[in-house]
Amino acid sequence: MGLKHKPHRRITAEQLATWLERQRDAWWSVDGDPRLMEQVDFPCPGDELAPAIRNIGVDVLVGDPGGKQLSRPGQVDADELDRYADTDNVDHERVFLCSWADSDIEWLLCEDIRSAAAYPRE
Repeated sequence: MGLKHKPHRRITAEQLATWLERQRDAWWSVDGDPRLMEQVDFPCPGDELAPAIRNIGVDVLVGDPGGKQLSRPGQVDADELDRYADTDNVDHERVFLCSWADSDIEWLLCEDIRSAAAYPRE
């Protein structure tokens, strides 16, 4: 069925990369996306993940955990992305259900609080 048929929003690769770069103290993991897993060693800080997303250059569909399916899913930008995070987990980490706009493969973009604590950025 894919994320295209579930409540979601669309963000450009550039906007997602920009958002990741702004998360200076956060580390990230990706689960289930072969494109990113070929290019990046996870977990990693956002500034290491952002160039791979720009390189792929395809819009990303982001699941809307509390939303209703819209006839035309809305575009979001970097300033709005946090509202689509699922934080209903033990550490309240931000987890996003994602899919490339040109694919039906769903994958997770997951904040990794433990890695961020273990490897603080200067």
